Order: sequence, then C-alpha cells, then structure tokens
Amino acid sequence: MANRPSGGTFVGLDIGTATIKAVEVKGAGSNLQVTALGIADTPPGTIQQGLVSDAKTLGAAIKSLLTKSGIRPGRCVSAASGNAGVVVRVIEVPKMTPKDLAETMKWEIERHIPFAANDVEMGYQKIDDPQSDADPNNPNMEVLLAVAQRDMVAEHLKTLEAASLQPFSIDVEPLAIGRALLDLDNTGLGSRNVAVVNIGAANTDVGIYKAGTLRFPRAVPIAGDNFTRNIADHLGLNMDQAEEEKRQYAAVLMDVLESAQAAPPDDPFGDNNFGASPFDAVGVPPANPFDAAPVPPANPFDSPTVPPTNPFEAPPANPFGEPVAANPFAAPAGGNPFDTAPGEV
Repeated sequence: MANRPSGGTFVGLDIGTATIKAVEVKGAGSNLQVTALGIADTPPGTIQQGLVSDAKTLGAAIKSLLTKSGIRPGRCVSAASGNAGVVVRVIEVPKMTPKDLAETMKWEIERHIPFAANDVEMGYQKIDDPQSDADPNNPNMEVLLAVAQRDMVAEHLKTLEAASLQPFSIDVEPLAIGRALLDLDNTGLGSRNVAVVNIGAANTDVGIYKAGTLRFPRAVPIAGDNFTRNIADHLGLNMDQAEEEKRQYAAVLMDVLESAQAAPPDDPFGDNNFGASPFDAVGVPPANPFDAAPVPPANPFDSPTVPPTNPFEAPPANPFGEPVAANPFAAPAGGNPFDTAPGEV
C-alpha cells in the first residue's frame, strides 16, 4: 500500500490533532536505528476534523520541531488519518483475476466511502489467506482498501513542503502501526492474532491483525479529549487544567471495572439509563458518581471488600505501593494545585 524505504536516513512523521511526533531513522529492513526524535503541540486551528486547514503554519511548526530535535530534513514517511478524509476497510468480493479486480475496485469504492469517488486517491491489495483461498466452497476473497480525499492529500503534501521535507511515502495509520509494532517485532507477534488500540486526542483507532495483516480496522470517535472534557466539567476546570490533571493524577479503578464485569446480565446499567456512563453506579446521584455516599446493596458494581459507607475509601494497606495510613486517593500535599483527589480523576 505504501513504498517501503530501501535504506538510508528517513524522517518519520505523525501529525495528530493535539501533537506532532517526528523521528529520524537510519538503516533498512529490520536493521533500523533511531537517531533522533521529538514531540510538539499541534498549533491550534491547523487541524480541523482530522484535515489540515493551515498547511503553512503547520509546516512551520514541524520545521521548528525538527530543528529543536536535531532531525535533519530529508526524505519523509508520513501517516494520514482522520475519519473525514481517510477510509480503511477490509471488503469481500468474488474471487477474480488481478485484472478484473482492478476494474471492480473502481466501482466498489463507492459503496464504502462518504465522499465523491472521482476525487480520491485509492490503494488496494488482496489479502492472502491460504486456508480461504484453497477452499473450493468459498467463492469470495478479502481485499484491503485504503481511500483518501485528494484535497486532503494535497494539503498534507503542502505541509511537508512547508516543513522542507521530501515526501517519500504517505501511509495510513492502521497500516503504519502494523509495520512498526508487528513487522519489526522479534518476539513472534507478527505471526499471531493481535489487537492494537491507538488512543489519540480525537479518535481511537482499533486494528485487528492476523499474522501481521490488518483484517479489521475501525476508528471510534471517543478518545483523550473526551476524557479531558469530562474531567473539566466534573471539576470545574478549563481544558488545559483538566489535561494536566489527567496526565498527573488519572487512574483506572480496576476494582470498579472488575465488579462491572460481574454485573447481572439482564440490565446492569439500570432501566432506560440511556446516555449514562456504563461505569456509573446504579443509584448513585448523577451529579458525581464518585461522591462518598452510601450505596444501595443492589448496586451490581459494589465491591464486596469496600465498606458500604464509602465505595472509594482506602483499604488498610495500599495495594499499589508502600503501605499508606491515609486515603491513597487523597491529593499529595503541595503536589496538586487544584486539590483534586487522584482517585476522583
């Protein structure tokens, strides 16, 4: 789907909604060496719904990041993403010759993209599956399809030009992730079934890989910004403050999640509780599900080891570190300007 570097020095670039990541890599094949890397905030307003809206400003920010990180501009391998401009799908079509497939794909893309089919850049590749291909009773085959809006690609190229980079290849994120995590892995992951969850600022990409081949890609519009926004609303902070709180004090309360998994199958979230968080405790006032208040015994999320007066009160010992006499969820003295309990975040 994308050109593979034959060797030399390349710049790898990932332009996200919130951050820009850059890396300088030397070598070829599995003999690669990272010689420099850097990360910087994406200038506000330069990415809108996953699409570049100000290539000049964004390019200048990338160029500044390269300079500060000691990365020399040169040949660049970058990744394109965004639900508004990129579609990656595994589709099923009848078994056919490569020549017939090329003709079929001209019409097939219209069924799978939300934008005009005559204004896109498209790549596709038949997925090799020995078991399926050899089955005479299976009339179909699977094809990996990647489609990007031509305007999106043009703005992406303008951004690279503004950053003094030479575009060598533009990949799509699910495939780029597979190359980085599976193709180069030496522990055997490339031959197994693997799920990769990439949580960004605006979207979460989920990819299921079979023997290193992407078989099920999906983008979910719930990601880091949603968590930050909920923290901001709950604690009365602005987004920058909430982001700081999330990075410093966020914790996954595993006992709550484990209790949720053991909930009754009929309706663990309450009758008609549409729109509520699936982790909200039934019967807990919606204003603050983490309030220290008595919880009715019927709550399927109650942990049997938690005193009924406060489901989030600390146990006698801290299971995550050294024993702590006080509540381990209490904010450290002088360490949190907003006096927020980490367990609450």
